Amino acid sequence: MSSTAEKECSDRIAREFASELRRRLGDQVQKIILYGSRARGDFHEWSDFDFVVVVEPNGRNLRELSEEIVTVAGEILHRYDLLVSAQVLAPEAWDFEQFGPWGLNVQEEGVSI
Repeated sequence: MSSTAEKECSDRIAREFASELRRRLGDQVQKIILYGSRARGDFHEWSDFDFVVVVEPNGRNLRELSEEIVTVAGEILHRYDLLVSAQVLAPEAWDFEQFGPWGLNVQEEGVSI
């Protein structure tokens, strides 16, 4: 179980990731959800951060956007030695996925950042 200080640090890193994505991608970022052990609060020191990132491509290639998101995740890894994984989805894909088992789990335990 994580302590209050660990939870605060975890929350700060999640907010930093989300803030940097919004700074770089602007309005293309529609939704960022932290899910998994970091969202539930039952993480350990080396638990990864799991995110769903819904982005509107707005004429850009989704792969380009994914690469930018991976770059930000890599910066977090370098800075904190903590792994960030992000499932990058276009809005239409999230509209479909949110009703499947994985999407329902994300919505149940997830925290919008």
